[in-house]
Amino acid sequence: MTQRLAIALLMILSLTASSIADVTLPSYPKGKGEHCVEPTDVMRRDHFEYLMHHRQISVHLGVRSKRHSLVGCVDCHASQADDGT
Repeated sequence: MTQRLAIALLMILSLTASSIADVTLPSYPKGKGEHCVEPTDVMRRDHFEYLMHHRQISVHLGVRSKRHSLVGCVDCHASQADDGT
């Protein structure tokens, strides 16, 4: 029983140590425009939902708008460099 408890404690401690390890986060290039179509925090949180919603409207219903155009996103945010900067 004591051996199982010691193994469980060791596993928990090793998982905790690995979860706080120094991890390098990716760096994203800053957009070229003055501002995005939505606030930064909203885009970070809901970007995928916007893509799915606008895909549904654009592709399936044929509605096009310049404000949320994918071309505008690519022009501002896409990078030609191999390292993504």
